[in-house]
Amino acid sequence: MMLARLFTIVLVVAAAESVSAATSRGDWSDAYAGRTGRLRFLGRLDPAAGVVRGRLVCGPRCPVRGRFRPTCGPLAANSRECAGPVGRASAGCTASGFVYLRVFEGTWECGPGRGGALSFGSR
Repeated sequence: MMLARLFTIVLVVAAAESVSAATSRGDWSDAYAGRTGRLRFLGRLDPAAGVVRGRLVCGPRCPVRGRFRPTCGPLAANSRECAGPVGRASAGCTASGFVYLRVFEGTWECGPGRGGALSFGSR
């Protein structure tokens, strides 16, 4: 009986963890080159816990693809401000913005003359 209860608890925790790791669709734009495109965020997006961890997946002309794990500040007005590197560390790209209601909206920059908007999440 005790083993069955423990097994049930493990299954519930595993199911909850898999729900938080999901795919979200979004968009990116390059303000300087005049390009736009679609992207997917594969990972965990939880504004209550201040967690944005995952990968941005998009086409070859997309400058903001790769790992994205920003640091998020304290909860204020149901949102958190987040900033951190995106993509390959050698490219020097960063993104910053706000995460709220399972949505991230912000900007990205890859040095002078390269930057734009970035948004993804469940709307």
